[in-house]
Amino acid sequence: MNYPPIDEESGKIICQMCGKPFGRITAAHMKTHGLTTVEYKHRFPDAPMTSEKTKTRMKFSQSKLFKEEKSDFASDDSFPEVEEISIPDIVEYKMEQDIIPSNGLMIGSKAGILDHIRVVYPSARADYFIEKKNIQNVLEYRYVTDIADPIKKIDFEFPDTYWHNSDPYVALSVRNARLVEDGWTIVTIRSKAPTPEQIDNEIRKLIKSTI
Repeated sequence: MNYPPIDEESGKIICQMCGKPFGRITAAHMKTHGLTTVEYKHRFPDAPMTSEKTKTRMKFSQSKLFKEEKSDFASDDSFPEVEEISIPDIVEYKMEQDIIPSNGLMIGSKAGILDHIRVVYPSARADYFIEKKNIQNVLEYRYVTDIADPIKKIDFEFPDTYWHNSDPYVALSVRNARLVEDGWTIVTIRSKAPTPEQIDNEIRKLIKSTI
């Protein structure tokens, strides 16, 4: 190891490639060294990736998301404030821990899946309607989603579940094409009872595609 693993004064961890202190070693920083986080871990197996202070803040951030009242999403259009820790950092931390908690609910249920997704996307809402009007204020389309984050414009669809929302008069391909054209990202998870692992994998793909 080239550098001490932790800066005793600040409590931050030290990048073993450049000696700079960080709250956590991110994939973005590793790119500056031409490495992935996996390659870094393999090269420096004893070097921590996240400081204890940052871990505490991330866990606190997650616990705050779980404590959001469901009525906040159902009764009005307000959304939780953005946390100090960025979403990519939270996801990287979860990937490092190899778990995204489901808050003790059956993940196959809509409520369980919504809580699970809200860990990363706190503005997600069930049965959210996406509407588009033209310049004459005439409605062009109105689609109901299974679970959607209107802030990030991500639509999570579960077409094989019994609670899936669908419009029998609009082809799914046409609906999705219109939404994608208007800036939405469609995430389709095909399972009658989606598992945490299936949802986590799709979220990881989504995050990686935007980093």
